[in-house]
Amino acid sequence: MSQPIIKTNTHILMFPWFSINHITPYLNLANILAGKGYKITFLLPTKTQTHFQKSILYPDSITLKPLTLSAVDGLPAEAATAEDISTDKTHLLFNALDSTRSQVETLISEAKPDLVMHDVVTWISEITKPVGIKVVSYNVINTSVLIANYFVLQRSEITEEELTKPPEGYPYPNSMLRPHEARKFLLLVKENQIFFERVSDSLKGCDLIAIRTCYPVDGILTDYLGKLYDNPVILTSPVLSDPVEPPLDDQLVKWMSGFGPNSVVFCSFGKDFSMDKRQFQELCLGIESTGLPFLVSVRQLPIDAASIQEALPDGFEERVKGKSLVLVESVRQKEIVSNPSVGCFVSDCGFSSMWDFLLNDCQVVLVPNSVDQIFNTRLLADGHKFKLAFEVERDVETGWFSKENLCKAINTVMDKDNELGLTLKKNHDHLKNLFTTPDYFMVRYIHKTMGVIQELIESEGKFSFIL
Repeated sequence: MSQPIIKTNTHILMFPWFSINHITPYLNLANILAGKGYKITFLLPTKTQTHFQKSILYPDSITLKPLTLSAVDGLPAEAATAEDISTDKTHLLFNALDSTRSQVETLISEAKPDLVMHDVVTWISEITKPVGIKVVSYNVINTSVLIANYFVLQRSEITEEELTKPPEGYPYPNSMLRPHEARKFLLLVKENQIFFERVSDSLKGCDLIAIRTCYPVDGILTDYLGKLYDNPVILTSPVLSDPVEPPLDDQLVKWMSGFGPNSVVFCSFGKDFSMDKRQFQELCLGIESTGLPFLVSVRQLPIDAASIQEALPDGFEERVKGKSLVLVESVRQKEIVSNPSVGCFVSDCGFSSMWDFLLNDCQVVLVPNSVDQIFNTRLLADGHKFKLAFEVERDVETGWFSKENLCKAINTVMDKDNELGLTLKKNHDHLKNLFTTPDYFMVRYIHKTMGVIQELIESEGKFSFIL
C-alpha cells in the first residue's frame, strides 16, 4: 500500500460497549491517535466520566461526551457498566444503551465526525450511512472467540463435539477447544447471547473491521475472520497503556533479591480465576514439587475455603518457609515478571498477562480459565508457528490438572538442557525482540491503521485496501 498523506484534523467518534474492559482499550487507542493529531469525541455513561477523565493524555484533542441512561426496570439505578451488574442483567444495560440513540444522533449531527468506531451499537449505521459517515467495528475481543462465535450463531443447535473440530479452512487446526472448554464456551454464549449477537451484527454491518492484536500473535486468523464477514480487517496492535504505578513492595523486592537470576517460579491468576480447595492444593503441591523458590498470587480464596491457612495443603507452610510465598492479593505483576530473579511465569494467559510475558524474558507455563484465555493459550502453545509456551495437560472432560503435570510443565521450561524448553525459549526470545524493537507497534500498526482510516474516509462503495 502506498503511504497516504495523513490528515491531522481527522475527527473520530468512539462509542464502546459500556464495560471498563472495552472503554479502557478504546481510550488507549484514542490517546495514541490524539497524539498524532486526531480529534476524538468519546461517548460513555455520565456516571463513568470522572473515572475515565484521568486517563486522557490529550485533553485538548479528546472530548468525553457523557450519555444519560434512561431508567430501565430491573436495572440498578447506580449501574453504568457491565461490571456493575450480574450477567443476567446484561440485556437491561443494552436497553439503557439503546435509550441514548436520540442523544447520539444529535451529537453526530453537531460534531460531524469523519468516522465512527464502535463494537455493539448495531443501530449506529442507520444514523451514519445517510450522511456518508463510515463505520469501523473496533473489537477488543480475542479473534478466535469472534470466529467461534460466528459458527455458534450460525447454527443454534451446534454441539460441543463440533466445537472441538476445526471448521473448513480454519488456519490452526491444532488449536481447537477440548470437550470441557467447548462446554464452557457454549454456556458463555448462552448467558451472554445478546452481547455476542450484537458483536456479530456490528462485524457484518461495518465498513471496516479493526482488531486489538497483531499478526505475530493472531496470524492469519484475522484474515479468516474477514472472509467470514466479507469485510476488510486492519490490526491496531495491542495498544498497551503505560500507567504510572507504585513500585513493588520493599519486602517483596528484598525477598526476590535473595534468589539467583531466573530461579523463581511466579504464579499469578486474574480476579476471575476461581478453583476449589482440592485444585488449589494441587497447584501448590505441583509448584512445590519442582524444588524451586516460588511466589503464588491469587486474587481470591478457593471457593470452599474460609482462609488461606485452611486452603493450603497440610504441612505446606513449614516445608516451604523461607523460600516461597503464597499471597491472596493483587500484586504488581508486570514488575514481578520483569524481575531478573523470575525464570518461569505460570499464568492464566489473560490479555494483560499475555503481554506481560511476551515483552519479557521469563519462560511461560499456561493454565487458562476463561474462554479468551483458552484461545490465547491454544495459539501460543499449540496452534501457532511460534510455539513459545507450555500448556499444563488437563483432563479433557473436567479440566482438572494434577500436581505431576504442573511440575512436569515447569521443569520442562526451566531445564536448561531440555530440547522442548530450549525451542520455546528461542521462539519466545524471537517475538520479544520483535515486539521490543523501538516503535515497532507504532510503525507497523498505528501508522498503517491511520493510512487505512484515511483511505476509508475518502472511499466510495464497498471498501477494500492492500497493505
